[in-house]
Amino acid sequence: MYWIVLVADLAGMQLHATAMGRPLMLAGSLFTVPLALGLYHAVRSVQPALARSALLFRLLEAALGS
Repeated sequence: MYWIVLVADLAGMQLHATAMGRPLMLAGSLFTVPLALGLYHAVRSVQPALARSALLFRLLEAALGS
């Protein structure tokens, strides 16, 4: 999943002047949400406060479009 996000973001940045650039960057931002949830579930048992703050910041990043 990480590679999909990376490719979508990089392709969106390279194609920012074309019609496909904006949707690719949006897809990269939306694909960040499952990664953030996975990070939350992995860290939650060790540091619940850290897991919540990491999830919050990743969701804010996805909402703002990085």
